[in-house]
Amino acid sequence: MTENQIRTPVVEGYEAALGALRKAPYGDGDPAVGEGEAAGRVLGVWEALVRRIEAGWGWTEAEFREGLGARDRIPEYAHGLAAPVEALFREAVGEVDGVFVTLTVEDERWLAGEAAHGWWWHRRPRVR
Repeated sequence: MTENQIRTPVVEGYEAALGALRKAPYGDGDPAVGEGEAAGRVLGVWEALVRRIEAGWGWTEAEFREGLGARDRIPEYAHGLAAPVEALFREAVGEVDGVFVTLTVEDERWLAGEAAHGWWWHRRPRVR
């Protein structure tokens, strides 16, 4: 696997669950499933950053900020989702967040000046 082929297993599972919802009797043509797909794309950017850290691959500051910025947008997507899609999405976000916490340490000086952002802006990757 190359750096361009980062697997995002949490997003893959989330997308599979959305596919199952789409096939449910009430899910065909449900706009909530489409909104869930858009949410999954943002989650994919976040998870890709987390998996790069996990794999020990490098990243640029711009890539790191892009991933953190995607995490900033996640609440916007979660807020408008229908209940079953929202539950799946929140579970997936929690799983990726948990991996990020495991791979990072709290550091208030890391990316100083980002105080208005979420807790994820105040963590940096652990030194290996």
